[in-house]
Amino acid sequence: MRIAVDTGGTFTDFVVVDGGAVRRFKIPSTPADPATATILWCAGFAGGFDLVHGTTVATNAILEGKTARTGLVVNEGFRDLLALGRQSRPELYDWEPRKPRLPVRDEDVRTVVGRTGPDGSEVVPYVYEALSFDGCEAVAICLLYSHADPAPERRVAEGLSGVFVSASHEVSPEMREYERACATVLNAAVGPVISGYFGRLRESGAERIRIMSSLGGLISLDDAARLPIRTVVSGPAGGVVATVALGKRIGRPNTIAFDMGGTSTDVTLIRNGEPSMTACADIAGLPVRLRRIDVHTIGCGGGSIALLDAAGALCVGPESAGADPGPALFGGDRPTVTDANFVLGRLPQSRFAKSEGIDPSNCNAVMRGLAADLRLGLEEAAEAVVAVADAQMAAAVRKVSAERGFAPSDFSLVAFGGAGALHACAVAELLDIEEILCPVGAGVFSALGLLDAPDAWEESLGVLGTSHEWEATYSELAAAARGHLSGLASRTARIADMRYQGQSHDLAVPAEGTREEAEA
Repeated sequence: MRIAVDTGGTFTDFVVVDGGAVRRFKIPSTPADPATATILWCAGFAGGFDLVHGTTVATNAILEGKTARTGLVVNEGFRDLLALGRQSRPELYDWEPRKPRLPVRDEDVRTVVGRTGPDGSEVVPYVYEALSFDGCEAVAICLLYSHADPAPERRVAEGLSGVFVSASHEVSPEMREYERACATVLNAAVGPVISGYFGRLRESGAERIRIMSSLGGLISLDDAARLPIRTVVSGPAGGVVATVALGKRIGRPNTIAFDMGGTSTDVTLIRNGEPSMTACADIAGLPVRLRRIDVHTIGCGGGSIALLDAAGALCVGPESAGADPGPALFGGDRPTVTDANFVLGRLPQSRFAKSEGIDPSNCNAVMRGLAADLRLGLEEAAEAVVAVADAQMAAAVRKVSAERGFAPSDFSLVAFGGAGALHACAVAELLDIEEILCPVGAGVFSALGLLDAPDAWEESLGVLGTSHEWEATYSELAAAARGHLSGLASRTARIADMRYQGQSHDLAVPAEGTREEAEA
């Protein structure tokens, strides 16, 4: 028996495969303790099953600021590394730009004397002293050029106890100390949170538990607990894997995964059967040097709340009614996209009854309140809510397609998630997309993708110069990656982030074969 569980902000999705039988269903999520929904349902089995799990716990903890108090160790002279960043301005003409919330307080930064050069040589000898982090649950260590020589970080880590320790040479052993520091700090900040969550999953009684990684492959529970930053798009990655598999089965290599759930909508471009990937992703305004599936997420889902902003304009999301209290249709007191769809008859009222916890009268009453604020009729207000949501989701699809040089009309829109099919036609029309695919089991499609995902692990290393012995490095990285796959038969893929001499940014290119073959 295999059980796939995808935990979202509103619902937890299950797919159970027992021999030839397949069961698919949803239950409300348990926001206070996300593991509870999984544990309670799996408790009915007396062991003997494998559990594959996708989750948004790490992402939500970062976005909501519900992370552990974290300390940071850097080289002397670099204590303001996170605050300075790259000094870029995402909004060039904003007179009052809002900086991302830093996950480390200034008083929790410690510095060490010493310096490693870009070739790994010791430029200034390190002085190792006992470091104190009163009140911190986790500590991140990011020293210069740790990818070239991790020994100083290991020495610092040895002197820390009683806290979750995250070292940059383990999290992101690549160049660019700011992006590497961001990845390491966020990994440390969610470490205590995610460790407790994954520890609770052991109570499910599963014989084997694997977690979906942001790369689109399954990793062990221990690896996920040690490097939780690798699970930031764990749940959405399952939907992308399922979309890729569907495209291959029906001859549609160019698709756009359109996953509309209760809290958010996730979109990913899939071209020639391969999902878009990124080596540096933005998480809560911080650039994180970590290769993952390029999922673009917006706070617009079935449970997104509709309200008027300070100027009186209608907004939808990013705040969500979640699983408790949920949309007004389920007893909540604020209008949502789901409520608008119900008022418009897009959710067949004949299928709902009071015994199922549905309250149509409450839904209509709450929506009438919004209609009064908008000075519109009930159905006109509902149409406005749906139109705003459709426009936001169409903009998200453009972000991963047209803004990157790909015409949306050249792709099929694969609509899934609890609300994907409700809005797919309108979104496709806004983008001139001619074909929409609605898979069987669309409501739990991301959970289905977990069952399609292979075990996978990635190792990386920053290398400076052109005369490096590439074959030996790739062989070492491949051996290290196989060590995480428990002896399973495996195949490897080589990727090099390369740039011309004098350039600042790199481009990911396939690097299969030996150096001699590449030169030929």
